[in-house]
Amino acid sequence: MNLRKLIVYGSKITLIHLSTGKYLSIKGVKYDFGSNNQQYMVICSDLEIDSENDVWILVETNGKGKNEVDPVPLNNIGGLHKKRD
Repeated sequence: MNLRKLIVYGSKITLIHLSTGKYLSIKGVKYDFGSNNQQYMVICSDLEIDSENDVWILVETNGKGKNEVDPVPLNNIGGLHKKRD
């Protein structure tokens, strides 16, 4: 199995809290700071993945308009958005 796979913008990822082994999730409280600035409280979810709340999409944040399939450069700062079906 080839473990070397490029991480690209638009990749769907999950984050696991190392101490608890639980997935980081957006279940719970949503904060509304205006129409374009909605933020979620991130909590530790269950040990089982919840594809609706525990999956994130990697996005470009520095305004250079990268395409979803462009590789994420080393030492680049990216953002996470809630997965949309």
